[in-house]
Amino acid sequence: MELNRYPQTDFISDISQIEFEWSDVAIVSDKHDISISFDTDEFKKDNYNTDKLKELILTVSQNVSRLDNFTQEYSQNLGGSRLDAIIGSIYLKSPELITFDYWCTDVNSTFDVNFSYENGKFSLVKYGMKELSPIVVD
Repeated sequence: MELNRYPQTDFISDISQIEFEWSDVAIVSDKHDISISFDTDEFKKDNYNTDKLKELILTVSQNVSRLDNFTQEYSQNLGGSRLDAIIGSIYLKSPELITFDYWCTDVNSTFDVNFSYENGKFSLVKYGMKELSPIVVD
């Protein structure tokens, strides 16, 4: 397990740094080539304005390392020796649901890890195909 492989200093740290590539993608780490994508229709439906969306993107960006560490620890608790995957992309499915798309480095495969975000707290709700009772990220 390699904790802190995505140092916070490698990610945007200020809302003014958020620029949208196309209309639905924001690059949050040039060093790790990680972006956050979102469904513009989903956010329009919730009357989300651009400032609120940027705040959410910044919040997720500032927590990538913490959420990845939590994912690695959860994976190890399942009996795995280490998580042989890197973050490929991050998707905001809705204002309350964030998906990390992991790309496996030892086999040609991907898997998703879903976190809910409510009341300022992240919870792990899905690991790969396994639906979970929410596990609060400390």
